[in-house]
Amino acid sequence: DEKVGLEYDGVDAFANPNVPMEEWSNGWIMNIHYTDQSILRNVWTYAMTTDWGDADGVGGPWRQMQQNIVPVPGVDDRGGRRTSGYAESDDIRLIYDGPRKAIYLLRTTIYDKNPDNPPPDEGTPLVELTIQVVFNKVKKYVMEIKDIKRVDNNKMTGPMQIEFSQRGEWDLGELSRSLSYAEFYDGLYTKYSKHPFYFPEGDHPVTYDLVQIIDQDMSKVGFAAFWPHTISKWVTDVEHM
Repeated sequence: DEKVGLEYDGVDAFANPNVPMEEWSNGWIMNIHYTDQSILRNVWTYAMTTDWGDADGVGGPWRQMQQNIVPVPGVDDRGGRRTSGYAESDDIRLIYDGPRKAIYLLRTTIYDKNPDNPPPDEGTPLVELTIQVVFNKVKKYVMEIKDIKRVDNNKMTGPMQIEFSQRGEWDLGELSRSLSYAEFYDGLYTKYSKHPFYFPEGDHPVTYDLVQIIDQDMSKVGFAAFWPHTISKWVTDVEHM
């Protein structure tokens, strides 16, 4: 609500006031495939700050997917959080606040639609996404720990496939179209070499990926690290997204 992100040396990389709010693009996209009684189902969800339309598309509650190619007022309301199913987000919880760090917990549950009752009836719970946001007050960086968990309701008889994508926009400069250069460094080694998603431990060693961002005036440098290493990654010009 304050329209302020993280300011470093007078520059807000994620909520830059020199960039229109409807062009801020930070968040995640999830695509879920699963089988229910031999029927293949698909639910997609995204929380992306804005829907890239205008100021009316910034933030807002969870909304259903757009029903019409050309948005109809009152039917296809704009918003940065949208799903083809149903989603609920808990209130943000502060779980620790000390002199060196503060930790917040975010949780969203994603549902498939109930075929007999339209939203806001919840339907079948599928996935729970939790994000721990750790603000390091000493080293001045932020760490996000994401956990994607299948909701076990004992109703699904087949496999489930979840695709998750993290999106981030950096506006390091002080111009309205603050361009930056980004470079990925792949497969860097760390002492945390055991992959968290495989069993038994140690069978699949893991590395991490690092991206460095430099603004067009070459006066500001930012970085983001991803562990375990990302499956795929790319850099794009958000003006042409």
